[in-house]
Amino acid sequence: MIIRMTFSSLADRKLSRRFLFAAIIGVLFFSLSYSVRIARADVEISDGTMQALYHFNASPTQDAASHGWNLDGGAVPVTLDPSFVASGMGKAYDNSSSQTYAYTSKTGNFSITGALSMFAWMQTRDDSGITLIGSRDNDSWYLQTGGANFRCGLTNNGGGWTNFDSSSTVIDGTPHLVGCTWDGSHIYMWRDGVVDSYGSFSASGLYNSASKIYVGSNADGHSLRGYIDEAFFTDSFLGTRLRHEI
Repeated sequence: MIIRMTFSSLADRKLSRRFLFAAIIGVLFFSLSYSVRIARADVEISDGTMQALYHFNASPTQDAASHGWNLDGGAVPVTLDPSFVASGMGKAYDNSSSQTYAYTSKTGNFSITGALSMFAWMQTRDDSGITLIGSRDNDSWYLQTGGANFRCGLTNNGGGWTNFDSSSTVIDGTPHLVGCTWDGSHIYMWRDGVVDSYGSFSASGLYNSASKIYVGSNADGHSLRGYIDEAFFTDSFLGTRLRHEI
């Protein structure tokens, strides 16, 4: 399996020099072949493992993975912020001034067995413990801010849970691509295209009970003061090796 992350031209994306670090091309090595494309901040995963995907563009609450996990359980997020446009990200979930609730009215069970990946672009200065994307009704899986860093939380099918924090800071007012991948035994934390840290978490599957998906907010109503884009999760493992190029 080969996963490629590519970008359209700098001129086309109008990416500022300040954020050239965000132009990454990743090659991850597995046993089969398929591609992942990121262009103009749009994610595409073509092998069918995408479970929910939010572009926050023309239809800001729509699940672009077409599984019906639309963020229609609360207020519609504002989708245009000049600072995110200037950084090349285009429209984004803007929750910087008035905190809205972004979650699904749909409730369902997520049968995650042996693999999971969660990613999102984010930008904030002052939030901690706020979900970027996750199933926060049952806390089975979530990617969130944690202190000055970011955090991956997983609960196994027996109810045992773990939080794993990144080593590096992301609460700095700069856009970052953050993520977490799990292969059934290890958790890998990703920051701006490279592995930031990793640890152990062994389980045959994750806790499976009815839950909603939350983006930028928790089940208790606390919301991120900042911006989120291209939030998604898959029931596949997106790799342990990423080549970071400018």
